[in-house]
Amino acid sequence: MKKSIKHKPLTNNEYKVLYGKHPLTDLFLNTGARLMEVKRIIDTWDGGSNHVDIKTKKSGEKTNRVYLNEIAQTNLKQLNEFKDKSLSTIKRKVSDILNTAFMDALDVSSHNLRATFITRALQFGVSLVTVQHLVNHSDISITAQYCQFNENHLLNTLEYLSDLKTVEGKSMDELYQEVIKLREHVRRLEKGPKKR
Repeated sequence: MKKSIKHKPLTNNEYKVLYGKHPLTDLFLNTGARLMEVKRIIDTWDGGSNHVDIKTKKSGEKTNRVYLNEIAQTNLKQLNEFKDKSLSTIKRKVSDILNTAFMDALDVSSHNLRATFITRALQFGVSLVTVQHLVNHSDISITAQYCQFNENHLLNTLEYLSDLKTVEGKSMDELYQEVIKLREHVRRLEKGPKKR
């Protein structure tokens, strides 16, 4: 039996409502990090590195690397007020941001933001193995639970593909029409000149 994910990702509309509201929630959406990882990133980031290595609580010897894109680094520069704050302070702030953004209509937490990062990465074609390593899942089957190919995703993909343009700026439909015309032209040439 297939396991379903416990924390559902935000929908595209919910993502649009939340993204850009606060650097703290944007940090989750740009890294896929867990709450404790975000706290450690804020506390230990050196201000210039594109990653932070975090010792895991379980073994103390293993480290998880959390990668930081440019947006995540910009978010971190705006989060000095949370440096050395408690985990509960950060959790409460995330809750406040989410409740304000969604007017208490959604039951969401920081882990929904992690699920959103994973799901969006997979939907945009990032390989399962790469996502597994980005979010530090110990087993690829955990990451695979986030593969969701629902009808909306398929329709969005079709819409995206239909909007693709060639180097010359032509749509795929325009290109297809040109191919049909060229085939007709070739057929006429193969038949030879018209007899009078």
